[in-house]
Amino acid sequence: MRTLLHTVWLLALLAGLFCAGFFFQGVIRDQRIGDPDLSLDLSKPSSSAREFRPWRGGWYDLAVSSVNHTPPFGVPFQGKLEIALFDGSGREMLKRLLDSSMTHPRPSNMSWTQLDSVKLERTIFDPMTLSARVVAADARFAGVMTRVHLRKRQYDPGMGGMVNYIMLAPGILSLVVALGIGANMAGRGWGPGPLRLTIAVTVILGVVAIVLRSG
Repeated sequence: MRTLLHTVWLLALLAGLFCAGFFFQGVIRDQRIGDPDLSLDLSKPSSSAREFRPWRGGWYDLAVSSVNHTPPFGVPFQGKLEIALFDGSGREMLKRLLDSSMTHPRPSNMSWTQLDSVKLERTIFDPMTLSARVVAADARFAGVMTRVHLRKRQYDPGMGGMVNYIMLAPGILSLVVALGIGANMAGRGWGPGPLRLTIAVTVILGVVAIVLRSG
């Protein structure tokens, strides 16, 4: 009986971890965790910079987006925005300008202007830096929320991506089963190890989910 409970507990714990892995993969994919972006005000001189580590290598797209819901609409940006990307040693890898030649309008909802693409290698120790500076402001963009994005190019799973979130239900159920079996074994005097391990794993997974969700 003891061996059977240990086996079922271990299988339930592994099933919970497997399902949690699928769930976290979906969150990381859809929230683009790790992809840097910068907030700017194009109506006045401003600047912003962010360090990041591209732990997923591949092609990244550099773009500027603006969100606005108040008139005037369709007014093109007549200022100048300078964007630069630096590697871990401070070497400039990419430099682009957003100006009147790019036709980036003040939208009625959202405008998106892609500037370039760059291939980055995966790195953990040397952070890169994405910076942006409004060199020439355009007062007509007052109140517009503008962001600079450097996004990893990835496949859009569409509705198939819901599988990652559906796996959350069996994952929680598996961890509940593991907790119940661990408590049962501890109550029988067979050691609190499985119960403690299951509680620790559950708490860690919960903390990771909260951090990823808030990120």
